[in-house]
Amino acid sequence: MNTFISKKYGNEDTLAMNIVNLIKENINEGFDNLIIATDGEIDDIPKCDKELKSMKQPFSFVKTYIIGKEANLSVGVPFSRNCPYQTILVDENGENMKLSKTELDNQSYNKIDTISEYSEFEDIYQSLYKCIFSRVIGKKNDDENVIVKLNGLKNRILQNIDEQNKEKFNLKFDELYKMANGTTIIGTEISAADNELLK
Repeated sequence: MNTFISKKYGNEDTLAMNIVNLIKENINEGFDNLIIATDGEIDDIPKCDKELKSMKQPFSFVKTYIIGKEANLSVGVPFSRNCPYQTILVDENGENMKLSKTELDNQSYNKIDTISEYSEFEDIYQSLYKCIFSRVIGKKNDDENVIVKLNGLKNRILQNIDEQNKEKFNLKFDELYKMANGTTIIGTEISAADNELLK
């Protein structure tokens, strides 16, 4: 492996569909984790998303190592939309955790349809942010399913919230909603991960 890395063996193109095809070929092998190391970027995110959506989630954790300054977040994006993950930048300064999402974050997101109190929203806000970010990063269109869930959440909370917390709620909710509806486009450049909420 060290020789492979030091000699920089590999083709010039970075194609995430190669990973998709490898998953398809080994779908019955029962592997649980996916580890990706990349020094590139891809433009076939929509194609990967479509292929992966047709498969049952084949792994429960994805770790992506982004090596060097020429790469971006795109390679790991399609594989980590719906499962826990870590994205780590490796450069001359060593390893730096850029993004992470846990199973607990996913479980918190799955409670979105039952939340009706502002305090509950505050408790899981970071998890909601991480989950919505991972669902929309690199997409140009909105996520209708998330928008429906967010609208229901807002309606329930506004029925029970006091004036003191309403402004704070609206500010945080707007951040989530703008990600989900595509108003805030989340690109795949490394700087998109420069947010403490995503770690």
